[in-house]
Amino acid sequence: MSALATSAASLTDGATLFIGGSWRAAESGYERFDPAHLDRSTGRFAAASPQHVHAAYAAASVAQPGWAATPAPQRSEILRRAALLLEERTDEAARRLTADMGKAVRDASAEVARSVAILRYFAGELLQPSGETYPSADPATMLLTVEQALGVVCAITPWNFPFAIPTWKLAPALGFGNAVVWKPAEPASGSAVLLTEVLIAAGIPDGVLNLITGQGRALSAELTGDPALAALTFTGSNGVGVRLRQAVADRNVKVQLELGGKNPAIVLADADLEDAASQVVRGAMLSTGQRCTATSRVYVERTVEPRFRELVKQRVTALVVGDPYVYAGQTPLLVSEWGGFGFPMYGGEAALDSRTEQIRAFKRELTDRAFAGDLYTQATSIEDETNGLIDPTTGALLVPPGILASPPRR
Repeated sequence: MSALATSAASLTDGATLFIGGSWRAAESGYERFDPAHLDRSTGRFAAASPQHVHAAYAAASVAQPGWAATPAPQRSEILRRAALLLEERTDEAARRLTADMGKAVRDASAEVARSVAILRYFAGELLQPSGETYPSADPATMLLTVEQALGVVCAITPWNFPFAIPTWKLAPALGFGNAVVWKPAEPASGSAVLLTEVLIAAGIPDGVLNLITGQGRALSAELTGDPALAALTFTGSNGVGVRLRQAVADRNVKVQLELGGKNPAIVLADADLEDAASQVVRGAMLSTGQRCTATSRVYVERTVEPRFRELVKQRVTALVVGDPYVYAGQTPLLVSEWGGFGFPMYGGEAALDSRTEQIRAFKRELTDRAFAGDLYTQATSIEDETNGLIDPTTGALLVPPGILASPPRR
């Protein structure tokens, strides 16, 4: 493992592991591509080995006691500085997020702003009173509780919110005196590097924060099996979450899981149907449905079903796919190969063009299933494009959840 003194901001040398206070490369790596411009490389990243994970836990174990002993106001000040530094880099961070996973720059900027707010919130929380006192039956005895850091925390984060979800895990873990080994999802690697840089610049001591990039499946045993692990926090799929919990259950490691969900909306006959349709489409299609909170089904009273169906169709048809760097509307976001029923979109713009007709046919086939079969008891087959999700006048095409796939790793 070669240690580099400089930052990995350029993402050209593959030195994206941050362990014990230094950036490191690995023997193998992977390249990521912009989901909106598939021929545009967004960086090379280190694929960590089990030895890197062991080194990260070792560094965290050494650094954690001193960090926990650091007065809370000093830890608060570091989070406050991190918020300021991230805010100053909002535009850069938003474009990095978009390059990672395709979110519109406007929405990416809002996510970065949320991360700034989370850092500021926990900076304030560290200045609140800590612990409690209790009445004692013995006048010579004082009863009190004292809050202590857990130790070394492993944070495993997803790609769909590359700044917000890591921040709401890292800020409290670091703020309250824990050291962290952080494993982001591969598509979010670039955003993870930038957020790590911000926290380092704010004053996080060496070894307190350790970044591991690479394939989570290949590192699962090392991430969950290290004796130094005191707590695990994970956001992702149900299956992976269950396996992670099982891997640490016999050691009583504290576990926090935020897993996928099915989120129905209920529309009653006396509802404002115009507003309900807008909210349902927004809930289902915002971020192209790539959220655990995305609306996945709707239960509608039969008496208003025909009108509600038409309102949903109108709003879905009006959605437009655009370049996330310049277009403020619906955008084609990244879904990786494991995302389900995706079309591989390898090979740049030519590949995107070649798939257009397949996508159109795919949408006609799935319109009922996505917007009728799960919405209504009786579905009507939609064969005509004008009644589907493609506007024949503007050519606007909605790319639904799960239709794009990322370029292959290389």
